[in-house]
Amino acid sequence: MFDVIELPPVPTSVATARKWSGEVIERVGAGQLADTIALLVSELVSNAVLHAQTVCWLRIASVPGRVRVEVEDQSNELPG
Repeated sequence: MFDVIELPPVPTSVATARKWSGEVIERVGAGQLADTIALLVSELVSNAVLHAQTVCWLRIASVPGRVRVEVEDQSNELPG
C-alpha cells in the first residue's frame, strides 16, 4: 500500500514533498534512508514541477527491506 500526496505545480511543492517523505520514511521505520529519499524526492518533484508543469503525485511504499518512490505527473511528453 502506498502513502500518497498530491502536489501543485509550484516551486514550494519540492519542500513540501521533502518534508512529507521524511515523515513517511520515519513512520515506516526506514529512517536510515531519509537523506537518500529526500534527495531522490527533490529531484523527481523538481523535474515534474519544472518540466511537466502539472499536478503531480508522490507515492511511497515500503515493505521490510525495501522502499519504493514514484512520482506521476499529467504530461503527455516523454522526458528528454
